[in-house]
Amino acid sequence: MTTPTEWMKDEYNDLVSKGFDWKPPVIGGPSTGRAIIDGKKRIMLCANNYLSMSNHPKV
Repeated sequence: MTTPTEWMKDEYNDLVSKGFDWKPPVIGGPSTGRAIIDGKKRIMLCANNYLSMSNHPKV
């Protein structure tokens, strides 16, 4: 007998087998205008901290 949520596990495994398993990127370091994402230097265009004010000592 299967559980009421067994279909979700099957559906998830089917999506993973098709390559639809999304893994969020790993962001290293403090929130700044530039960040290391998955080991690569990137410009953070989607952060609320593009001016680096959240890391400023006076804020």
